[in-house]
Amino acid sequence: MTVGKISRDILKKLETILSQVPPEDAKAFLNKIMKADRVFIFGMGRSGLAGRAFAMRLMHCGKRVFYVGEITSPPIKDGDVLVTISGSGKTSSVISIAKTAKKNKATLLALTSDTKSDLAELSDLVVRIKGRVKTEDDEIDYLDRQVEGEHLDLTPMGTLFELSCSIFLDTIIALLIKEESIDEKYMKKKHTNLE
Repeated sequence: MTVGKISRDILKKLETILSQVPPEDAKAFLNKIMKADRVFIFGMGRSGLAGRAFAMRLMHCGKRVFYVGEITSPPIKDGDVLVTISGSGKTSSVISIAKTAKKNKATLLALTSDTKSDLAELSDLVVRIKGRVKTEDDEIDYLDRQVEGEHLDLTPMGTLFELSCSIFLDTIIALLIKEESIDEKYMKKKHTNLE
């Protein structure tokens, strides 16, 4: 296998996943971000990295944005939006933070693969990003696959979900730039100079 072949396979899978996101869900997500007083973002692990990248670009677009858990995050309140990212929709820390946001009357947006999960049930808007969801049978399935000579594709665990979320969130940034007529010159002024 070559890098070119593997990357083409991954890109094809990402295109399939993202083409299944209803345009009206993306538009609703964008509208909630545009109308928010402030945007808070949270996810664990690689989902959290996708969220941090989104937070940075929102800041470059002039939005008031905070990544949950940073020591400079203020309290969340009515008029704010919390964007949560969890493939399973069951990550305990994400659920806990989502519950706190709801208790404080914030709008909750979720990117998840499971539209029937606890996170989805709490959320005001759910954008389904298909991906592999970890199950209790993963270890047993792994042994069975090895014995039978079957192997998972080269995007283990939540890779497709995380990459799809990154691309979806960058698409939201592109739409935001267009809707609010933001140019790159403006964004560069917002870029850190402490480098």
